[in-house]
Amino acid sequence: MSKKKGLLSSKKAQFYFFAALIIIGMVSGILIISNYAKKTNYQKIYEIGAELEIESEKVLDYGTNQGKSRGDKITLLTEFATKYIDYIGGEKNLYFFFADTSGTVIIYQNSQETIRINDGQEISGIQIEQIKTVEFSITSPNDKEINVNITKGGNENDYKFKLKNGADNFYFIISEEVNGEKHVANG
Repeated sequence: MSKKKGLLSSKKAQFYFFAALIIIGMVSGILIISNYAKKTNYQKIYEIGAELEIESEKVLDYGTNQGKSRGDKITLLTEFATKYIDYIGGEKNLYFFFADTSGTVIIYQNSQETIRINDGQEISGIQIEQIKTVEFSITSPNDKEINVNITKGGNENDYKFKLKNGADNFYFIISEEVNGEKHVANG
């Protein structure tokens, strides 16, 4: 009787072979999971933007259906902003714009930015991680858009939001810096 001699003929060789397979599987699993986690961080801000469009519309609809005044709607939106910041985490800069015959911006900043509205009113020096509500002017009822310029460290970003006459207009900008890159969602 002859014994076959091969690579996996002894029990000791088989043990080391299977141990190596298990270790390779574990390391591969960890690498795949860590790569997956990195990808989702960049997409999250866009998902928040899509969600915010739906939720903010519901808040404004509630205010309108309840016959709330402009001031009450701004209070509702400020309360909504406070809760929403807690929900998404405070690492982002948020700007909520509410406009009808005049305008209000609700601001929350995690990092200092200067905001300029309609080429005139400049808002800066906002306390970090505090909500601030600021009124801005819409120069005439025929104005068709809100022009917003946000500046940080010499980098400027411009946004334009169209106004609908006779309606409550709500727009937002959410920005976040991830690994030195600025990610923005607006609507």
